[in-house]
Amino acid sequence: MMAIDIADQTKDLFIKMSRLFFENKLLTNDFISISIQIIEQLLSNSNKAYLLRIKYLSLICSSYISSMNVSPLGIKRLEFLITNTIELSSSNNKGLYTELVQLIMTIRLIYGDRISSIEIEMASLEDVKNSGVASSTLLFTDYYTENQIRYMQDYIASYCNVDPSLIKYRITYGSTEIASDILSQYSILLPAYYCAFLSFLKAVKVTTKTISGITKDIVDIKKNTTDIFSKNKPDTNLLVQTKQNTLSALRGDYKSDIARKTAEFARNEYAKNVLEMEDNAILEIMLENSSTLDNEG
Repeated sequence: MMAIDIADQTKDLFIKMSRLFFENKLLTNDFISISIQIIEQLLSNSNKAYLLRIKYLSLICSSYISSMNVSPLGIKRLEFLITNTIELSSSNNKGLYTELVQLIMTIRLIYGDRISSIEIEMASLEDVKNSGVASSTLLFTDYYTENQIRYMQDYIASYCNVDPSLIKYRITYGSTEIASDILSQYSILLPAYYCAFLSFLKAVKVTTKTISGITKDIVDIKKNTTDIFSKNKPDTNLLVQTKQNTLSALRGDYKSDIARKTAEFARNEYAKNVLEMEDNAILEIMLENSSTLDNEG
């Protein structure tokens, strides 16, 4: 009777996930929560027939997160919770464990690929990497509350290793456009600030502006990773870096700041709050120290 109940429960969860997906309402937190519930239920019973359900879930997870519907923070959050669920389980079903370990390796590979694509685009920041951020405007495609924006403020500040009070956010209209002022006495360099947003947003277009009005589109991370790589053929150094990122991802040993910091924050409970704002966005950054960009103009 217990096996029948669990089978029915997992079937209901798969149906719930499918319905939300086809209604375009499947948010990252929902996807992670439903996936973990399915894993918990299947681990609570030793029925070998559940191997097919785990395989099915693995296919869904790898397809969903690799399609860029999940940010780097969401990917690592999913991996952390799966690993934690396994550690807390008392199941002796080796088959289920094997499938889950394979899923974790797949998630790590996807995470490594995502980090590599970001680092390829980050190479375009070379001429402004030492520029400080004076302010920014963030335009979302969805509506968010002040509490959600506060979670984002704390996350950005923690990522950049500054006191949250140093970054002042204000809502200019509704909750879709968010402007921030960064206190000049504590300059935040562009790469750290930029990567903080890349870590939890699904897709983002970034534009920098200087005090004198010079504008430069520095990056446009889109949902399709093939678009990113087809812009310019990566040089040998970047290809080597991609390989290193892949191997590091499999080991869970991250070298770059965005990979390491995102993995660390994914283990914190407030990552769930930040993921509520996972969205597509346009980020416009005003630079403090931008002599290189000014000279180009």
